[in-house]
Amino acid sequence: MTKSPETAKDAAGAAAQRAKAETQRKLKDAKEKVGFGKLFKELLDSIKSGDGKEALKKASALIIAIFTGKLKGLKAEVEKTRKDKEEEEAGSEQPAEEKDEDQEEDEDKKPEDDSRVVTMPAKPANDNALPEDLKGVPYNSENILKCKDVEQCKALMKANGYVLDKGSGNYINPRWLSPDKILKEPMVEATIGGKKIRLKKSVMTRLKRADAKMFEETGEHIKVGEHFRSNTRQFELYKQLKPKKARVAPPGSSFHEVGQAVDLPLNWEKAQKYMWVEGFMGGKAPIGLSSDANHFSVGEIRMTDKRIAALEAEGIKKGDKPTQKAA
Repeated sequence: MTKSPETAKDAAGAAAQRAKAETQRKLKDAKEKVGFGKLFKELLDSIKSGDGKEALKKASALIIAIFTGKLKGLKAEVEKTRKDKEEEEAGSEQPAEEKDEDQEEDEDKKPEDDSRVVTMPAKPANDNALPEDLKGVPYNSENILKCKDVEQCKALMKANGYVLDKGSGNYINPRWLSPDKILKEPMVEATIGGKKIRLKKSVMTRLKRADAKMFEETGEHIKVGEHFRSNTRQFELYKQLKPKKARVAPPGSSFHEVGQAVDLPLNWEKAQKYMWVEGFMGGKAPIGLSSDANHFSVGEIRMTDKRIAALEAEGIKKGDKPTQKAA
């Protein structure tokens, strides 16, 4: 990497300072050596003269000078080493801004098709978190996916007017409060086709009748896939499938959550006429949902003239057809 003119100038200045310091140290050493030589000569002269007292005095002065000089030299050497290291580091390291400029210059020299990798700063862990106070926060896909757990999702539902269905124990869409939709009944369990399932009481009664009739005529049971789901299960499915653009209802918006829907993925075509007789809406269009034909429910799909005509074409007369209300 090519150093900037400012950096080269600083490095040259540091080198000059080090050379000057080295010269001064050598001069000092030379002076000290001359001083030690003079003291030593005086010691020899005093010994030759036979003046023991003076010789002892000169010897003491020489020892002190040598010891003091060595101590000073040691301190000077330590200080010099420290300064040299600091100057060396200052000369070899550039400020962050200068590094970035040099790197950009190097990048400009690369081929045009050599893309640069830019590392974006990490967002704070709670950057996408919902606030503690959920008042005014809309219940939509974006905010549901931000919920840290199902309890926060339930709190968001309550803040947006979702109500508790006592029968299922789930919070549900307030648009379903009509008695034609939500059956105010307890949940019950039963085994259909060897599988234990949960549904609202009257919905289970209808399903059992449909299953019994189908088994009587075909020797095959209705094969239930999905049945009742808790808000927790719906939340888990939503978090898993919505980012993949899959078809999935938000928590509190599926009739599986009120125990009034079943999916029959394995034999819905064979079962649909028995389900229709018992008041379930589902199966082939226009009676059922074209995008979800194996989904059958009570109270969810609006009965229209077109659907009534389609049911009558299947041999189910209007007078014979049970309603979708509670039995």
